[in-house]
Amino acid sequence: MKGAQLPRVGFEYFSEIEIPLPSLSIQQKIVTRIEQVQQLVNANKQLIKLFEQKIKDEIGKLWQGEPKEYAIEEAELLIAAEPTPQS
Repeated sequence: MKGAQLPRVGFEYFSEIEIPLPSLSIQQKIVTRIEQVQQLVNANKQLIKLFEQKIKDEIGKLWQGEPKEYAIEEAELLIAAEPTPQS
C-alpha cells in the first residue's frame, strides 16, 4: 500500500493476480444462456410496444366517439342497496 492519507494498491500488485476462467465449454454455455435471455427481453420489449399502441388506440377511440351514457334502472339500484340475508 502506498499513500499516507489515501492508501491504494499499486499496479504491480494487481498485475500479479491470476484470475481463474471457467472452461471453454462452460463459457459457451454461459453465452448461450445470455443470448436466450436477451431474446426473451427483446420479445417482451416488442410486446410492451404492441400493448402500449393498443392502449393508445383504445383511448383515442374513447375520445373520438360520442359520449356514452350508462343508464341504470332505479329498481336495480334499490336491489343493489338492500342488505343481503345472512346464511
